[in-house]
Amino acid sequence: MSITPQLLVGLAPDEAALLLTAFGVGAEPDARILEYLPEAQRAPLARRAEALLELAGEQRVRFAVTELRRRLAGDDSDEPAQALNRLAARLEARDQGRRHG
Repeated sequence: MSITPQLLVGLAPDEAALLLTAFGVGAEPDARILEYLPEAQRAPLARRAEALLELAGEQRVRFAVTELRRRLAGDDSDEPAQALNRLAARLEARDQGRRHG
């Protein structure tokens, strides 16, 4: 898979935000974060995360920041925040289900 915006094609906004923030910028990427997602989401994101991690650190960060900026500058600038909030709620609900199940 090439490291271009095509890497993000077909992903929901919250999935793209997760991929870019967890594997593109910040501390050492940790694939364990994907364990909280349903298998249907986990597998495609894991493949894309592997492709993203093939980039050298600086190039990966540049790609992630460029994509995040592009997405934030879109017509609906609130969408990334809403997408992250939806993802956080889903992860929290899943985590609570694990504790009670």
